[in-house]
Amino acid sequence: MPWVLKMTLLLLGLLILIYLYLSVKISSVVKQITNTNETIVKLFAVFIPFYLLSYPLVGLIGYISGFQGIISSLRFGNRIFDAFFTYPFWFGLVFAIQTLFPILIIDIVKLFITPFVTSSIQMKINFLYPRLIILISLTMALYSGVKIYADSNSIKL
Repeated sequence: MPWVLKMTLLLLGLLILIYLYLSVKISSVVKQITNTNETIVKLFAVFIPFYLLSYPLVGLIGYISGFQGIISSLRFGNRIFDAFFTYPFWFGLVFAIQTLFPILIIDIVKLFITPFVTSSIQMKINFLYPRLIILISLTMALYSGVKIYADSNSIKL
């Protein structure tokens, strides 16, 4: 089994948990602030994390089936494979890690302060919370894209 596949499979379990948490959070606030069809939001909440996780899954399928094209793409790179699987996986990894901690901290703070605030302050928190989650998510998505692009283009072989 190629080293890259081993490492991405090690990350897979942790990423599934992080993506599950972020998908639930982000999709619930999107439904809360917009009038988007709930079915469409659920579809995106399942499809996007699954697609971002497809790199190790495709690699595992290629390894199990013995398909050398996928195995060599994992080890040595391939422009098409990289564009459709490798870069989205790394984008998702950076996005998930960068987004997880601020949202988790906000959720923990919200959990602890909720019993001690008045109803008027709770209404303000309920108004600001989904907007803050969307702001963090969009900011981190932009940051992750720029970071992946900058890091990918700064490597000269």
